[in-house]
Amino acid sequence: MNLQRLTTVLCLLITVSLSAQETAPKREVGVNWHGGFLFAHHPDMRHLVERHFNSVEIYYQRQFSGKKDWHHHYGMPSWGISAMFMPFPSDALGEAYGASTYYLLPLVQGERFSLNYKLGAGLAMLSERFDRVENNRNNAISTRTNVLLQMAINGRLQVHRQVGLNVGLSMTHFSNGAVRKPNLGINFFTLQAGISYSPFTEDKLAPEDRPFEKPRTWVMSLFAGAGVKQEMTRQGDVRPAATVQWLAERRISPKFSYGMGAEINGNANLEIAHREKEIETNALTPYRAGLLASAAFHFGRMAILAQAGGYVFNPGNVDGVVFNRFGLRHEINERWKVNLTLRTHFAKADHFELGMVYQINRP
Repeated sequence: MNLQRLTTVLCLLITVSLSAQETAPKREVGVNWHGGFLFAHHPDMRHLVERHFNSVEIYYQRQFSGKKDWHHHYGMPSWGISAMFMPFPSDALGEAYGASTYYLLPLVQGERFSLNYKLGAGLAMLSERFDRVENNRNNAISTRTNVLLQMAINGRLQVHRQVGLNVGLSMTHFSNGAVRKPNLGINFFTLQAGISYSPFTEDKLAPEDRPFEKPRTWVMSLFAGAGVKQEMTRQGDVRPAATVQWLAERRISPKFSYGMGAEINGNANLEIAHREKEIETNALTPYRAGLLASAAFHFGRMAILAQAGGYVFNPGNVDGVVFNRFGLRHEINERWKVNLTLRTHFAKADHFELGMVYQINRP
């Protein structure tokens, strides 16, 4: 009986898929199931890996209009909003309720099957956080409100003009950017599967070839940003941190630019870290300087920024030699941009940076 039912379902799916259109709909709603595990990226987190877990995500998604050149450069992507309920695999971590916005960027587009890359960011509320008395096993997160970041590879099969099936792999990250400690951050890797429905029968827009003139010159800019960070691991005041950076960038395609630069970072917590580690040096200072390489993916006026560098002046070597930066920059006009980035040392968050970028010359 079970074999007959399975055969009937497969025949129905094949029959329905034959009537599917060549492109997915422009607007849709859907639900995804996630099943996976907590990735203990730090040895002190291993006690939090108690079991696997399941979570649910619902979303609304819509294709971009095609009115801007970058829509076509990225193969006519989509944007969406999603809400997620995620019970964590440890009682000490509790559960999360998150909401985010995302881009869905096409990688491969076929008649009925497509492969896409998802990149999203939002906020999450956690039911549990670190408490020295009541919940000291939770050494990963110390605030209920956290930033939620999600990346995924998503395969989609359009089985009907209004129905699609989704499978994929995703990584979800929670962090408060070291505003409060402890903040090891939480990373989850999951398999996902789901179904989507389009209430309308409009076809998806196809990309067009749009011209792009590559700039011939390097663009120079200055960035100044500031943030806050708790001074000690499990107690203490929140102290300021700031960065000043010079950057030279070269745009090589409508989607990508690379660059190099130098920066000075000041962190009021470094003096305390030096005393905690009993570092003996004649050059104790809350300042450090480094050189860096930069990459940016451009979406019209917005760019996703990734940088990696090394310190050339780093008294005490508290956080190691290598530093990283990830985040967003949005163009206000030809000269000014808003910057929101997270400065890290490998998987360890240093502090958020909110500031402005001034472009010195025009391309």
